[in-house]
Amino acid sequence: MLRALAAASGTDPELGALWREIEEQRFSGQSRFVGMLAERGSLRPSLSLDDACAVTWTLCSLAVHDQLVLGRGWTEDQYRDWLADALARELLP
Repeated sequence: MLRALAAASGTDPELGALWREIEEQRFSGQSRFVGMLAERGSLRPSLSLDDACAVTWTLCSLAVHDQLVLGRGWTEDQYRDWLADALARELLP
């Protein structure tokens, strides 16, 4: 369903607005997670909060999942493990 919405968002203004709202909610939720890491002193010191939020939002995107799983044939387990490693590598000291 999300893939169809994403595809249609470029041609239908109402669907485009809905897609942007969903992405903003996703960004907001992931930003809360990154904020929690920062509050606990677990965020890499050289990484700004804004950059950490952007990195997390990007790595966790549906597009990245689809490129690796659908496009490159990764299993869901491979994707999950890669994502966990990538987030740790990018966010943690």
